[in-house]
Amino acid sequence: LILKILSRLLLSSRINNFEKLGTFTNKLSEDNVPDYLDLLSYLIIKNFNIYQLSDYRIKQYNLYFKLLDSIKEKYYFSNPASINDCPFGFVLKLKKRDELRNFLYKKRIFVSILWQIPNYMISELDQETIRKSREILILPIGSQYNLDDIEKVCIAVLSYFDK
Repeated sequence: LILKILSRLLLSSRINNFEKLGTFTNKLSEDNVPDYLDLLSYLIIKNFNIYQLSDYRIKQYNLYFKLLDSIKEKYYFSNPASINDCPFGFVLKLKKRDELRNFLYKKRIFVSILWQIPNYMISELDQETIRKSREILILPIGSQYNLDDIEKVCIAVLSYFDK
């Protein structure tokens, strides 16, 4: 856990040598995943209230799930989030993803694209994978957003489909 935190700090520095060290540290932490949770990691996790963050993300996800019900055929996942989940975004799958993204951008709502394929890899992938990657859009979830923010995003998304 400490290696992951250190690598994240180094990677966010934007200093080339620190980023290289961050990449190395991250790889080291990925290659040496422990079989058990050590006491220090347990204390860090306990003090960060990880479960509380997960509960809030589930509440946000399920608010999207409820408020966007009229476009549920565009949901990537067909079930609401449960206690075992920790969603990092609400995933939509739609043919005109970029059109919705630009519409939301004009309203100062910044969404993410998942699985954006670099140009040099396109020739290595099948057309079905490429097509699916161009249909994925992630609506924001996180502790920096309150439930009113999620509701505003839902209203904007629905207004796009109403036009």
